[in-house]
Amino acid sequence: MGTQNAFADTITDAGNIPEPSQTVDFSQFTGDFSADCPDIFSGDFCFTVGPIQVGDLVLEDIIWSSTHVGSVIGNGVYGLGDNGGWDSDRNGYVGINFAADTAVMKFDFNDGAVCAVGGFVNYGPNEFPDPFVIRALDNGDVVLETFDVRSDAPISTPAAQNDGAFRGIVRASNDIAAIELTGEFDVLDDLKFSRNCIVVGGELIPIDTTALLLAGVQTNAAWLIPVVLSVLGIGLFVVSRKSENS
Repeated sequence: MGTQNAFADTITDAGNIPEPSQTVDFSQFTGDFSADCPDIFSGDFCFTVGPIQVGDLVLEDIIWSSTHVGSVIGNGVYGLGDNGGWDSDRNGYVGINFAADTAVMKFDFNDGAVCAVGGFVNYGPNEFPDPFVIRALDNGDVVLETFDVRSDAPISTPAAQNDGAFRGIVRASNDIAAIELTGEFDVLDDLKFSRNCIVVGGELIPIDTTALLLAGVQTNAAWLIPVVLSVLGIGLFVVSRKSENS
């Protein structure tokens, strides 16, 4: 059993990833990147178990890997049965191209654990009925949280092209060292993550530059503490003492 956190949740909206955040869009894996493919490059896909560095464009060390050589990274045509399919208009993505729920794709955040992570995903809903699961792991690969997408937040995009939905996990502290996806014929794009989760009273409080500016203050150290406290409903009182010389 994974370590329990005072706050943890599954999320279905990319806007629930606290800012500042970063997004890996896989756009470097378009065209002919066969020189960077450690196994088989075919049809605009690299079929491989990895590992492949995917974090270069966001200046992060993020490694993608898989347990099955049928997994893909690239920009080819990918069928999702009743949910349509993805193609080159997605501008790069990853997928499990294997008919068994034992195949696993993994992303390791080697520059530091995160508190929130997710991606734009889809899967073949009827042709391959095994679970599509997202798991958050700690730095020892212990499972912290599990999101059974097919069961708890199913995605339906009948005959659509390049469609899907955001699915992810958020926790109160930066203890997600990796995430893994398991299932049959599942795809992911736009991997979004953050290290800026603030939880008070069991609620995730989004505090970012926009929120502070809307509150009418500057985001410098002198103003940050009182504004944060006011957002959380905590009063800040300053008591002045009369000078003995007055």
